Amino acid sequence: MTNSGLQKYEQNKSIDHSIPAIILAAGKSERYGAPKVLQNFLGKPFLSRIADALYDAGIAQIYLVLGYRAAQVQTQLPSIDGLQIVVNENYKSGQISSLQAGICALPPQCTGTLLCLIDQPHLFASTYVKLLAVAHAAPAMIAVPVYDCHRGHPLYLPAWFGAEILRTPTTDSLRTVLAHYAEQIITVTVADPGITVDIDTPADLHRLEELFPLNRK
Repeated sequence: MTNSGLQKYEQNKSIDHSIPAIILAAGKSERYGAPKVLQNFLGKPFLSRIADALYDAGIAQIYLVLGYRAAQVQTQLPSIDGLQIVVNENYKSGQISSLQAGICALPPQCTGTLLCLIDQPHLFASTYVKLLAVAHAAPAMIAVPVYDCHRGHPLYLPAWFGAEILRTPTTDSLRTVLAHYAEQIITVTVADPGITVDIDTPADLHRLEELFPLNRK
């Protein structure tokens, strides 16, 4: 955790130990040309920005799933207290395999997890807060954020859904699995256009830095 994130975390009176976060960062980032987990957004590492927002929201534990060149990447990560590293040796199989690795690392007592993507360092902390509020109100439901009628990430996944993911072939996509459980999904309207956007290329990064300046709250 960064110093500012640690201070905010210690000041937060609603720390949540029942819902950890998983950040997926195992891919090769071929379109970007370098590991996205090591990139900066507005001068600050992607990982630090996401971690600070999660700790601001009251998350107590974060699991970062690495895969491609995991050992090398780990040596270059920013220092974040409390961050747990999970290595997906099967990362070439796709996103489901990384999600499975993250779920296997979660403590058995958690009620669910907040699933985050490393290429969304631009999200509001308030987006995480709103998803967590819904997760506490309806812990057995899947919570999906919506902005301007478009769904995005992060997602709240209840523990029972994690068990379903562990039974899912790695050839499937998360979207396909979610489609089977439409009746268990709650959509959560958020004032955050960033939920529908991720960073796939350096051009995407530059465009987002212009759209989401430093004073973004």
